[in-house]
Amino acid sequence: MISVAARHPDLVRAVASLDSPSNIPGWQKRFHSPFDHLITFDGPYREGVHRFLAAAYLPTDDPSWVGGLEERLAGIPDHMIVRAWDAMKAYEPSDTLRRMACPYLYVDSGQPDLDFDLLREHCPQVVVGKTVGAGHKALQDVPDQINAMLNRFIQHADGIAEEMVRTGGVFRYNFPAR
Repeated sequence: MISVAARHPDLVRAVASLDSPSNIPGWQKRFHSPFDHLITFDGPYREGVHRFLAAAYLPTDDPSWVGGLEERLAGIPDHMIVRAWDAMKAYEPSDTLRRMACPYLYVDSGQPDLDFDLLREHCPQVVVGKTVGAGHKALQDVPDQINAMLNRFIQHADGIAEEMVRTGGVFRYNFPAR
């Protein structure tokens, strides 16, 4: 969606990403690279994808989500797994984020070591929300948290984006001048 917003600013008023670390500059290089040798037609790509996806869950998540990965992956053809991986590892969002002018809500669900400062450098209007006690399937596990953030963002996207640009993403009190 950030690509559409960057290419067609007249069509997109705001963007929200739910646990989409591929929209964070540098994420692919840091977190895809350790699995690249596994996810090739010559490697154990299904095992590699399973290990990669399993890392996105927190101990508080529903264990059936992780346990059901094998079954869900079994329905995806081999060529789609490898080609999708290749496309994702080649994606770098920096230019897209720089061109995107609309308000942007990024909802993080516990992904480790994301460079939100770099995200804000490329997209100063971004606001970052975080879920509590839910990993990659936060929308299913804690929909109340996600929906509350989305509703508030939708109602106030322009004002929130202006405040993020004004403050560099750090809350500041607006004390009256003396």
